[in-house]
Amino acid sequence: QGLLRQSSGGDAGKAGHLLALYCRSAEDDLLALDEAERHGGGAIVRVAHRIKGAALMIGANEVAGIAKALEERAAVPQDTGVSGLATELRQAIARVQAYAREYSA
Repeated sequence: QGLLRQSSGGDAGKAGHLLALYCRSAEDDLLALDEAERHGGGAIVRVAHRIKGAALMIGANEVAGIAKALEERAAVPQDTGVSGLATELRQAIARVQAYAREYSA
């Protein structure tokens, strides 16, 4: 919340707009993650990196942390933890989206 407040200059309307932009972007990123999982490796690394960056911009540290872990694990050939991290990442993004809906209400 602190970074979101800082990014929006404390303006609740701007913060809501940033959250809405993030949520739209996250939907595209989740679709890209689905596709990347079918291809594996480098594709997952790229999508996880993009998700991490977007999350950091709004202060969604849980999402950023999981995306970072996924990015690192996907870079290791034959790492079996990728699927579980991808699931955790989807759940964390869903929590941010739920927060955004409440924030905008």
